[in-house]
Parts: sequence; structure tokens; C-alpha cells
Amino acid sequence: VDATADLSIQIHPGDEYARVHENAPFGKTESWLFLEAPVSGSIVNGCKCQSRQELNERVAAGDWDNVIDRLPVQKGEYVFVPTGTLHALCAGSLVYEIQQSTDVTYRFYDYDRTDKDGNKRPLQLDKAMENITLGNKSVSVPYESDRDYDEPYYTTRRQQISESYLNDHDTFACVTLLSGNLMMDGLPVTAGMSFIALPHENVTFTGTADVMIARPL
Repeated sequence: VDATADLSIQIHPGDEYARVHENAPFGKTESWLFLEAPVSGSIVNGCKCQSRQELNERVAAGDWDNVIDRLPVQKGEYVFVPTGTLHALCAGSLVYEIQQSTDVTYRFYDYDRTDKDGNKRPLQLDKAMENITLGNKSVSVPYESDRDYDEPYYTTRRQQISESYLNDHDTFACVTLLSGNLMMDGLPVTAGMSFIALPHENVTFTGTADVMIARPL
């Protein structure tokens, strides 16, 4: 995800809410590895309000600065965003993103921006408000190479690969290039591209790359 501007502030429901209200199999948790940090040095993450009454009053008054919290992030840091957390990437962010296999999203606020016709983007404020978990706030941590980061639905690992990659697990692996260049079956694989390694498959290629490897749990 390449955020050239501040993205709209969103929230995602958990699995049960998504099944009941959206006929969707899952809610949505997601994670970001910051390949470039936002210009401001922080992203939107969390809610400042201490109670539902305070949240309702501040939203009704349009007092967004006292609703929306922020999280400092730096290049190379990792942020896990659980369901129920207000969040948004900010301008300058370039991230590797992984999420549950769904796209149930409720837009909470879009800075009152308008299109060329003067229309604001639609919000799903009622559902967003229902799904805010007060007190939810992510943390940003340095992402270390050559170790697994396990979340409730997926795991990721950053490592260098050269000449071959063996997926020695019983599930598929999605391998995404962060930097470097590979040649695979006569086709170039460059930064931002991915390939799938089937369970116990050994994928061969020429070249070396810094990659993110994601697998379902």
C-alpha cells in the first residue's frame, strides 16, 4: 500500500459481527510492515474517548481531534491492527500489508474531503461506532528478520532468499519481494510482486531478494 495522501479513517468488525450483519465469513485483522514511514511520523490508531457517552458526544460535535488517537511509527517497524481499532495510514507511508481474507470495512471519517463535484465520500458511521472497541490501540515494534510473527490468522517472516525457496510447511506460502530481482521460468519477479509456493514445494530461480513470507494459520 502506497499512501500518497492521508487515507480515510476506518474500522473493521470481528468475525461474529461480520457473519451476522454482512453475511461474510470473517471480520478483518491486518498487519503492516513500514517500508517507508509517514511524513508526519505517525499514523491514526486508536480512540481517545474513555466512554461511549464521550464518544457519542464528540462525534456528534465533530470534535474529531479529541476522538482520533495517533501512533508514532518508523521505517522497519511492524504494527498489528486488531478488529475494533480505529486506524488509517498517513501520507508518505509505504507498507507491506497482510489481512484476513475479507474486505469488510466501515469508513469512520474522511477529513470532510470532497470530490470534483463537491460530494463527500460516503461514511458507514453507525456501523463503525458499533464496532469501536474503546481502549484498543496498536503498538509499533521493530520487525526482525529470520523469525516468525504469529497473529491469530496468519504468520509472516522476513528473510533473504537466493537461488531457491523451500516451503517446508503443510500450508501454502505467499512470497512477496521487498527488494531485489529474481528470474523465474524466464519471467522477471521484481519488488512488489509475489509468487505462491505450494506445501513442501521447492521453488527455484536465479537471483537474490529480500522477501516477506506469509502463511495462513
